[in-house]
Amino acid sequence: MDLNNIKLDFYSDFLGEFEIRFYCNAETTEFKLNISENESGGYSQISLKQGENEIYHFSLWEGYFSQLIDILINNFTSVELPKFILDYQFCEGWVWDTNYELITERELDWVLIQIEKSLMNNKENNKNDFWSLDCIHNLYLFLKFVKDNNLQLHITKE
Repeated sequence: MDLNNIKLDFYSDFLGEFEIRFYCNAETTEFKLNISENESGGYSQISLKQGENEIYHFSLWEGYFSQLIDILINNFTSVELPKFILDYQFCEGWVWDTNYELITERELDWVLIQIEKSLMNNKENNKNDFWSLDCIHNLYLFLKFVKDNNLQLHITKE
């Protein structure tokens, strides 16, 4: 995998706050988070390191992700939105302690098209809408890499 030209970490300056991670892996690689059950019945998760078990990730602060989602949902009905965005918006389906959500190829295509149409082609118009356009640009490159290499894409909130 060649992700050398993409900045993958837009979270480390926000340690202690929620992190959104987009994980990618080949279909032949089993995707598994490092989760273990606590004595109290809860769960503990140790974040996967970059490249661990041939799984790579793009991480961003939840604030950056929330801004992106707000821009993407402005012009669409809930019927048109990808399930993972609806789940995030309505806090349904994301069981943070133990699961991740698989993003389908159709959902990935939708997000890439919307980022390109709404943001990448109008960077100057959107520069005041985001705390970090650099984050959005690198996320777009990462998602494009996933698409171009036919990788699986998962999302978690950690």
